[in-house]
Amino acid sequence: MNITLTKGNMKAVIADTGAQLLSLSRGDREYIWHGDPSVWKYHAPILFPAVGRTKDGYYTWEGKKYELGTHGFIRDMTHTLTASTETSADWECTSTEETLRQYPWKFSFKTHYELTDTGLIFTTSVENRDTSAMPFQLGTHTAFMVDTDKIKNGSYSIELEKDDPLQQIQCDGGYLQCDADGTVPVTSPCLQQQGRFIPLTEQGFGAGLVLTGITSKWAAIHDKQEGTVIRIKTEQFPYMVLWTNEGDIRFICIEPWYGIPDREDTDHSWEHKASIEILEAGKTFSCDQSITIG
Repeated sequence: MNITLTKGNMKAVIADTGAQLLSLSRGDREYIWHGDPSVWKYHAPILFPAVGRTKDGYYTWEGKKYELGTHGFIRDMTHTLTASTETSADWECTSTEETLRQYPWKFSFKTHYELTDTGLIFTTSVENRDTSAMPFQLGTHTAFMVDTDKIKNGSYSIELEKDDPLQQIQCDGGYLQCDADGTVPVTSPCLQQQGRFIPLTEQGFGAGLVLTGITSKWAAIHDKQEGTVIRIKTEQFPYMVLWTNEGDIRFICIEPWYGIPDREDTDHSWEHKASIEILEAGKTFSCDQSITIG
């Protein structure tokens, strides 16, 4: 089931699968990738309880093995619509027998969408409904459509609110590289960065540009030909990933993350994972990745 929100000339469509944003448009202008499965089947998936790749498809906790795929499972689960108006929708997904086999904690995951005159309020929260502390990662993966010809003309760049000295986290095949003494993450200055901007070229960002050192409240897709920006809220997120599809670039993802992938030499133990949040029993963790169209 899909829900359509409207406010003036703004419209959003959200699916119950993954509580995923399928469409965000203003007038006849669509901003969200349409999910062509020959390129990439998703639109704007939400990532939980892991972000990035889980090496060999499993992790361990307190010595027990759990199978878990890339980016976790919340993006593929059916979410329940708990409240809606013409301009807003609230969704919830809770742990099941199946999730407990992959992730042995009881949780409630909530997503809130609300259209405004200039974009979409988009927040997520996770509540620990278990009796012990719960490790997790959380992120979003929203894909915004871009014009291939404009990329060739150098029209697009990623703009930051501030001239943050971004550090690129070194990855190999989607996994964190280690330095000589086994320390992760290994970082280096982001060479693509030019002040507040990272140009989007025809080479795209390959397997993904994983960045840290972000203090900006937002990151944006800046189209200098049109003079427009699409801002994503990044405040308080420790990491941001920039990712484009292979071949002719059809979209760019700006992905604020709490967490990073497994290290290349992982022992699979989440007790040793490089970046993971710990949520105490009965507590709730929330984050805001709202979208503003300038």
